[in-house]
Amino acid sequence: MRPSPVRRSRYGTYQDVRIRRLVDRHVRFGKPRPHEERWVGGSDEANARLVAAGRDRTDLVVRLTNGTLP
Repeated sequence: MRPSPVRRSRYGTYQDVRIRRLVDRHVRFGKPRPHEERWVGGSDEANARLVAAGRDRTDLVVRLTNGTLP
């Protein structure tokens, strides 16, 4: 099943979780949270929309079962 920005879980929407994880990751590497929250809403959000728009044309979609990369 394809994640959707309106799909809700106990963690929030798919979009909420994606943004929170991205900001948290950048903060862990020393970047200031307010800066990263603004950045995610700008260029990163534009990139996420671009990627999402082409998802149906991909040859392969990788789904993580435990939410982490190998």
